Amino acid sequence: MLWPDAEARCFGSFATALFLPESDMDVCILSATTNHRYKNSEKITELANHLQSCGLYYDVVAVIETRVPIIKLGDKESGISIDISFERTDGLRSARLIVSWVDSTPVFRELLLVLKMFLYSRNLHNVRYGGLGGYSTACLVYAFLKMHGESIVKDKKPAECLGKLLLEFFKFYGPGFPYLETALVFDGPVGIPSFIDKASLTFTNGMELNRLTIQDPNDFTNNLGASSYNLMPLMSSFGIAYEFLVNRCYQQRNRNRTSSIIGSLLRREDISERQSERDSCDIANDAYEWLINHSLERITLFQSPKSITSSNIVPQFSHKMVLLAPDEIVKSVIEHLCVTSDDGLTFSQLWSFIRQETHQETIDEFTKKLTWRWLYENPDFLICRINSVKTARKGKKVTIFDTFNKVVFVDYSELIAQHGEDKLRLKADPNKQSIFLTGCNLDDNKLGALPYELLKAIAKSREKGITSPELIKTTGQDMRSLTARLQTLESAGLIKKFVYIKKVRTFISVHTKYLSDFKGFPVFQDVGTADVLLVLQES
Repeated sequence: MLWPDAEARCFGSFATALFLPESDMDVCILSATTNHRYKNSEKITELANHLQSCGLYYDVVAVIETRVPIIKLGDKESGISIDISFERTDGLRSARLIVSWVDSTPVFRELLLVLKMFLYSRNLHNVRYGGLGGYSTACLVYAFLKMHGESIVKDKKPAECLGKLLLEFFKFYGPGFPYLETALVFDGPVGIPSFIDKASLTFTNGMELNRLTIQDPNDFTNNLGASSYNLMPLMSSFGIAYEFLVNRCYQQRNRNRTSSIIGSLLRREDISERQSERDSCDIANDAYEWLINHSLERITLFQSPKSITSSNIVPQFSHKMVLLAPDEIVKSVIEHLCVTSDDGLTFSQLWSFIRQETHQETIDEFTKKLTWRWLYENPDFLICRINSVKTARKGKKVTIFDTFNKVVFVDYSELIAQHGEDKLRLKADPNKQSIFLTGCNLDDNKLGALPYELLKAIAKSREKGITSPELIKTTGQDMRSLTARLQTLESAGLIKKFVYIKKVRTFISVHTKYLSDFKGFPVFQDVGTADVLLVLQES
């Protein structure tokens, strides 16, 4: 027997039963004494040669010239890849800690499995290539559940809220999280996690400001995120995953689901057939089904932390927000642009509209960036810059715009910095506007320029409607031609006219899209060709 005084210990995901179908097995060789007699190149090469000669393994390679020397090999019978390290006990302590978290924290295991599969499917799991390792992922999940899980779950069982928890995790640790300034720390292995300013910490293995910073619960001098240099792809993947899940959930809200929402996110079709051969995959599949079944409920979002310090480490939750999928927000914005003036919206007006649509007090930066990306990719959404202002008939001011070519994505903050917010306007594509207002393409719109101008002014008033004097004032058109043009619009089924009597007799015109919401006048009378609105004369 080779090395009879040595002991082989399994650690990592196999020791915690949190392994994925493609996970490696981590094994550590420990000597019976404390002199670390096997942690040298001669002993490591000796073991590698022995394993190669016994015929049970393939691709046996000794990787010696690294900070942590290992032997890499594959088991011929099971096909499992194995990494053997030497005289290291930190992995064993980490495994015991994670097992204790599994036992003490509901849904920690299920949520962690799904997130590990998510990172694996995007090649963001490998620490050697700047990814997020399993231990670091476990720390992020544990901290999230301990600090925010109760606020999200409320009076429900945690297992009934896996979908909500996954969404909240992606949003919390997405692009809005201040990774560059914030460190995750633990008050001992079983202590409470918290976020603090990373500038107050020092680590023996260094700390890059552009890296993830996670203090090892078992060794406060060790930064688990020191090798996770792919920070931007990681943040982006969380934000995109949140966007994807919210959109898919709301798309299928009232439909019979024929495919797995979370399965699409995790690319289950790419998983090898070994999935059915591992016990842990049953756990993962259970997690998939929980997420499918419970992520369709109305989800309360919280604001991404704008700044986190030692005195302000918990983001504020909002419980009155109306959650809309990104495509629903985009649809509302485009329709709003179709009925606003031809001058378009400023960015401030855009955020104000979204805030009103979602019943939020403020719009956080994450929501702005997420919505902007969806809007930017929509062909009906135009970004314009004011070129000049000219004077038209009767002194009416007409703004001339230049439209940006949306070939390469540009963040809204870059546009504002380059051109100035006062010069930028957001508009709907004219063809989309015509389809929305008339039901036909702009080329097929036979109303004529002046009637169409009236139609846009009427639509802008929405369910309130607009009186004829107000129409004349808004458009600058001749009062003598107004009746005929309104008749053209009414004959086309685009507006409805009401006789409005208040001191004088006039008309109120309402676009047919808003007739169902047209209210505010208490008395209606049918007098033939029009409905009369009788309004009590003010005293």
